[in-house]
Amino acid sequence: MDLLVYGYPQAIKAIKPAYGFTFDDGGYIKTAETERFVLYQVLPRDKKVKVRKSGKPIIIIPPYVLGPNILAFLPDEQKSYVHAYANQAFPLIFEL
Repeated sequence: MDLLVYGYPQAIKAIKPAYGFTFDDGGYIKTAETERFVLYQVLPRDKKVKVRKSGKPIIIIPPYVLGPNILAFLPDEQKSYVHAYANQAFPLIFEL
């Protein structure tokens, strides 16, 4: 119980800078915006990978319960669902 109440929240605070989407780090391109949503293209974290221009884009809409940051959990440590597709050269669009 101690770990759940104290340890887990402290661990989350410790990884905050590397956790989730950080749209100002240059790894995303805003592709569209309306009153209700914003679409970002997620760029590969692997600098050797180039996005396939002829590929059909994959649009990922985050689940309501989990929220968007869980899909980008620690992208620089290869633990991000969204960045896994981007690193395979898929043109990936994320709705926020």
